[in-house]
Amino acid sequence: MIAKTAERTAERPPEDRRRSKRTPNVGKAFIASPTATNPEDRLEATAVDISRHGVRFALPSAIPESAFYVIELTMGTQKIKAEIQVISCLRNGDHYEVGAEFC
Repeated sequence: MIAKTAERTAERPPEDRRRSKRTPNVGKAFIASPTATNPEDRLEATAVDISRHGVRFALPSAIPESAFYVIELTMGTQKIKAEIQVISCLRNGDHYEVGAEFC
């Protein structure tokens, strides 16, 4: 039974395996180390999409996978501040696309 379940999961496209639906949200975002005290230490990012469990955003430079950051997102008039863990950081042309889970 476990082998059949794993086989079915492997056949599905990656977007079908997500725990929650992604919602496009192109907007400003800032990330910083959880221990940063200087506001100038944060990096400006472009938020690409968001879900209940995570966020994808673009940065001009790479950041380490598995690292923890605090992200500040603006969605219309709402602002969200949350801790994230970087799951992936992949080069895409002139920027890096970062996938992160909310902690």
